[in-house]
Amino acid sequence: MRLIAKDMGSSHEDGYLIRTRISQDLQAAMLGITRQTLNKEMAELKRSGVIKKLGSHYWVKD
Repeated sequence: MRLIAKDMGSSHEDGYLIRTRISQDLQAAMLGITRQTLNKEMAELKRSGVIKKLGSHYWVKD
């Protein structure tokens, strides 16, 4: 996610804000994983505070 955030996001607080909407299928393809694995990993990243959902955007910790 950090690679996507650095490429597609803008600097925001101590991380990156991704404003571009990216489908789960595309995210999974970019990372070389299944959509199901993406959902599982995203849930864990949210729990650990590495990413946050802000409306329709994502914030990713640097």
